[in-house]
Amino acid sequence: MIVSCAPFSPQVMQEVKKEIAFSEVLKAPESFRGEAVIWGGVIIETNTRSDNTQIIVRQAELDFQKRPKELDKSAGRFLIRYRGFLDPSIYSKDREITVAGTIAGK
Repeated sequence: MIVSCAPFSPQVMQEVKKEIAFSEVLKAPESFRGEAVIWGGVIIETNTRSDNTQIIVRQAELDFQKRPKELDKSAGRFLIRYRGFLDPSIYSKDREITVAGTIAGK
């Protein structure tokens, strides 16, 4: 028996631009504004604000299950901005994370 589990809905997976490399976005983030991506890595810091939560992530490549792999390699960092509250004790330093979202620019 083969069991498969996808962390993101088929709709999200269809919207994602798989050909967009993290390293390319770092070079010119404004030119990718509004593009949907799935990125992951390791949480560096989580900060809650009155209306959102911001998470700083050290990027890592994702495996076929969309989980961070080769955690000792990174092309840089990115910021997740989530509208609402995410508990910093759950989204804590050194925890692995994968997120789907749209690029907001620099």
